[in-house]
Amino acid sequence: PGAMKPSRFVSAVMLWRHERAQIVKPATLDREYNLLRAAITLAVVTGELDTSPLPRGAVKRLVGVNDGKVVYFEPEEWQRFIAARDDAFRPILTALLWTASRLSEIRLLQWENGDLRAGVVRIQMGKTGRAKTVPIAEELRADLESRRGIGKALVYPNANGEPFTRRAVQCAFAAYRDAAGLRRELTPHSLRHTALSWMGIAGCSPQ
Repeated sequence: PGAMKPSRFVSAVMLWRHERAQIVKPATLDREYNLLRAAITLAVVTGELDTSPLPRGAVKRLVGVNDGKVVYFEPEEWQRFIAARDDAFRPILTALLWTASRLSEIRLLQWENGDLRAGVVRIQMGKTGRAKTVPIAEELRADLESRRGIGKALVYPNANGEPFTRRAVQCAFAAYRDAAGLRRELTPHSLRHTALSWMGIAGCSPQ
């Protein structure tokens, strides 16, 4: 892309997507496009490109193609989001990102599932019923150490000591998003997509 004008590169990508849409499934095309964007982002971070020739929204959705778009935060968007407010929902929103978990999994998380000394937290996956062990990111550790609890007490309770309702977290997310002036297509589930997308950009395998 560094050898082409941005407008020509965007045109080339649009042509590529149109041709690929004829022979691969929409989900496959979406994954390939996200990999291309990740590679360009990495090139900008490492200084191989001055700016991205493929900014968000430059390539429009193909008419009639449901490309299963994966919506995630750019790093700058996340910083604006988490700094927009400071209330009881901030810890649970932070946990959604740094554990790459679903809202149902974090709402019911108990202190006995975490081991700060070992630096891991065990999360029961709502979709499969199996458990996953997740490293505790430094951004998450700071919050957990400031609010240490024990046993079956909820890590993220509401004022009554009960789990936050899904609706309450969704409304809080929207308040943070709107206060930060971010895209309305971002949802709580976008935080899971964000974690996985950032790890992919960093070179981690999906597993």
